[in-house]
Amino acid sequence: MNKNIKLWIILLFVIILFNSSACKEREIAMNEIINLPPLKDQFRDFFIIGNIFNPIDVAGGAFLNEKLLRHYNVLTAENHMKPNALSGAVRGQYNWTTADNMVNTALAAGFKVVGHTLLWHSQIPAWQQNLRTDNTSAQTALGWMKTYITDVVTRYKG
Repeated sequence: MNKNIKLWIILLFVIILFNSSACKEREIAMNEIINLPPLKDQFRDFFIIGNIFNPIDVAGGAFLNEKLLRHYNVLTAENHMKPNALSGAVRGQYNWTTADNMVNTALAAGFKVVGHTLLWHSQIPAWQQNLRTDNTSAQTALGWMKTYITDVVTRYKG
């Protein structure tokens, strides 16, 4: 067998061995996290403890992520409340369904919910991307962005 092929086979074997070992260690560590004293209780006199969450953490009005429930008391939606998720191709039209479900479920489970970035360079809606290419005045574009920010903040105020 070619010497290079042997080296590649050995390297592949080491990578597979390392990854399976690392996965097992990571799984053990994640299982141990659930048994630690809740971080939110340990630090309640000093500050709130937060993390991100996603739609997979909530379903049917129930909060599913045990680690988040146990250790955190404040959550921020990771990507599902960024501009491209809330406001699609048409300015002024919103898809609130996923964000509303996430916020309502988190609040019902006793979490505080902290808002996310209202304008983000790499996750902007299609209508906002078009502002770069059409002849829209800067003042009009700024007005549209202010309207978007006001709409989102008004919906989730409090």
